[in-house]
Amino acid sequence: MLDVAVKVAVVSLLILAVARPDLPQFAGKAMTGRAIAYPLAKVPAGWRRWIALNPLAGIVEGFRSAIVYGRAPDWGLLALSASLTLASCVGAFILFKRLDKYFADVI
Repeated sequence: MLDVAVKVAVVSLLILAVARPDLPQFAGKAMTGRAIAYPLAKVPAGWRRWIALNPLAGIVEGFRSAIVYGRAPDWGLLALSASLTLASCVGAFILFKRLDKYFADVI
């Protein structure tokens, strides 16, 4: 859930960046705060659900399973990642279409 909130904040900041050119630096730093460098098996059970909400977690775990451990990826986690990515893209597109009429006035 935290990752989704960070994405919404970053997309909002990027939309505001049209008016304020210094905001993309902050948005880029906010995107680096993702915790996917370690396997989900090493994460406490209570936190796995939250880390799985990161759309990149399924992709990274899938590659880790296939390359490092030589087993099939967790298809459920990959499906969750794909659905969250699709939802983020649709939400960002809707937000952009609602606010793009104001961009021409600023640029």
